[in-house]
Amino acid sequence: MIRQQHGMTLIELLVSMVILAIVSTMIVMGWTSLQSAYSATVKGSAARDNARDAVSRMTRELRSMQPATSGGSLIVSADSNEITFYSAFNNTAAANDPGTNGLGHVALVRYWYVHDANTDPEQWRIYRRRDADGDGALTANDPTMIVASNIVNGTTLPGHSEPIPVFQYFAAGNATALSTPVSDVSDIATISIRVVTDLNPEHTPTYFDLVTTIKPRN
Repeated sequence: MIRQQHGMTLIELLVSMVILAIVSTMIVMGWTSLQSAYSATVKGSAARDNARDAVSRMTRELRSMQPATSGGSLIVSADSNEITFYSAFNNTAAANDPGTNGLGHVALVRYWYVHDANTDPEQWRIYRRRDADGDGALTANDPTMIVASNIVNGTTLPGHSEPIPVFQYFAAGNATALSTPVSDVSDIATISIRVVTDLNPEHTPTYFDLVTTIKPRN
């Protein structure tokens, strides 16, 4: 008696391989999609935190401006994407020397925004420089830090006809911004800071817009 042998035919084997390949592809594509979404979420969260930290730092430092000499000017120059002023911010020596109210520890500080359409958005940054050597000038030898990257104020965003200034200045009781550069910085009573960052620079833009208004200390 001849026994029948059961097994897979070549066609069944090929069909099984095709099904396995399709299922494997779907799993890999799903995993890749999840990884991409997670990476975008992490990068977006980091960019959002970076923008918040930048605005928070500029706000605190501008609120604590003080003149280098008694009765002197707080602000040296003010433009749409740049401001230079005197500050003893984060200077522990000044904080521990209330007898001078920080005078003598005050130094020039400059914040400025750089946007070049020919560079990668990572290079669209807000910088900070402080006169660390006390020579009364800001030079390339003074310490410079990157405050924020991927700042898109310099591009023309949807709903806007022109780039958005990082800084706007207002005189007391005037709702219209002063023309920049401000010719008489003593007119400045209020400063508006606006920072727009792209949370998704490698794909469809997702903008995070932060605005705050401060009054310099007199």
